[in-house]
Amino acid sequence: MVKKPSLYPILLLITVFASCRKEPASVTLSNLKDILDFKIEASLNKNVVAEDIPGVISNDTISLTISSSVDLSHLIATFSINGNSVFIGNVKQESGVTVNDFTKKLSYSVTADDGSERSYAISVKIKIPDLKQGVPHLFIQTENNVSITSKDDYVKATLKIEGLGVYEDYEGTTKIKGRGNSTWNYPKKPYRLKLDAAASLLGLPADKDWILLANYLDPTLMLNAIAMETGQLLKMPYTNTIIPVDVTINGTYMGNYTFTEQKEVAPNRVDLEEGSVWLEMDTYYDEDYKFKSAYYNLPVMVHYPELEDYTQADAATELAKIQTDFNTMEQAVASGSFPNNNYLDYIDAPSIVNYLIVYNLCQNEEINHPKSTYLYKHKGGKYMMGEIWDFDWAYDYEDDNVYFNDYSKSLFWTGSKAQAGTKFFSRFMTDPVIKTLYKQEWSSFKINKLPLLLQYLDEYAALITDSQKKDYAVWKTGNGDFKGQVQKLRTWLQNRASYIDSYVKGF
Repeated sequence: MVKKPSLYPILLLITVFASCRKEPASVTLSNLKDILDFKIEASLNKNVVAEDIPGVISNDTISLTISSSVDLSHLIATFSINGNSVFIGNVKQESGVTVNDFTKKLSYSVTADDGSERSYAISVKIKIPDLKQGVPHLFIQTENNVSITSKDDYVKATLKIEGLGVYEDYEGTTKIKGRGNSTWNYPKKPYRLKLDAAASLLGLPADKDWILLANYLDPTLMLNAIAMETGQLLKMPYTNTIIPVDVTINGTYMGNYTFTEQKEVAPNRVDLEEGSVWLEMDTYYDEDYKFKSAYYNLPVMVHYPELEDYTQADAATELAKIQTDFNTMEQAVASGSFPNNNYLDYIDAPSIVNYLIVYNLCQNEEINHPKSTYLYKHKGGKYMMGEIWDFDWAYDYEDDNVYFNDYSKSLFWTGSKAQAGTKFFSRFMTDPVIKTLYKQEWSSFKINKLPLLLQYLDEYAALITDSQKKDYAVWKTGNGDFKGQVQKLRTWLQNRASYIDSYVKGF
């Protein structure tokens, strides 16, 4: 009988081998999901942001303090993380690449390797310009003490700016002449400066061309400033920056002025590429290249392209193209099928809305003529309203320098008083699409931006109080009660805002 082999040795060997074999180590995935730093870099947001904007990270919030002049709707953020990926909603975020609209509520969600998530809410605080530190003084000395008597002919001069430690001092050579239409006829004159070499003045991007607005009619010396700040709070492209200054010419103190950019096509001004157009509608109708539109008889003048640099034949050809293109847009607005046609293929709805909000809030009835009314069109794009300009005859202006009485006047004229501008611009307010956008934008502005505008008004008034006293001693505009006039303006704006509330309720 054959003896069966024992199973014990076999089992023993299996046990030994099993005890020698190592179990695979369990892998622990990282749960790190942190944003380490966050900023909006100027180099990645050219012509939008002047300097880097750091994000302050606290718990689950990233706070950004951004100037009112910055367009929040197209910003690129740079960030670094401990984690796997970052999303806003379903859109993956790439540092230094992804564009977002910071006017909306944004939340950056960081996903860890283990799949867990952490969200960071973006908090944007709008910073109005710092107006508390002093009014710089411009000293202009013309060659041989020559008077500035012409809007056409420049006078050679030197320019010295005392920045008072707030802005950099400046000394250089320039040319100066008068400017403006009706404003040139007042005793206190507005001026245009053309530096011999481009320079950054009062912290603004370098250029040769600058403007000094006199604000002779304005008892507060800030009506244009309030309008421009409104445009900046609405993120309207190419809105001017206003800086109050004192001006002395040939040793004589000329009063408080506002220093601002010249309206022109340039990289740091109205930034248009070749093939674009920039037009002004103005009943003065005093430029060389101009036309009357086919349907509303609008007085349209061409500022860009600069047709005076063309040959006569080429200028005529280009002017005809511009006129035809404008009439195509205008025909769509004037059409019997409006607004149920394609007119918004030719002109941008949000730009119309923002433009009309500024003019309505400030009650600038110049739009009815129209005067100083600008629009531009990028190559291949739609017409856009802007830039905003000239708010001397606004805020319920009446003769004898009276402002701020009736806050409930309609922006648009009616009946036989209605002019070409009235007919064209009031047409948009019959479109339900425009009304809806207007109501949404106004509601947002009233809640979020009007308090900032009123804060700006208070700070501007405090800043120029001493300068205004000196200005009044020279020109005697207003009634001498600067504080009272500022309060009237403040109250008028609040009442005007309530009037617009009622206006939009009627849509």
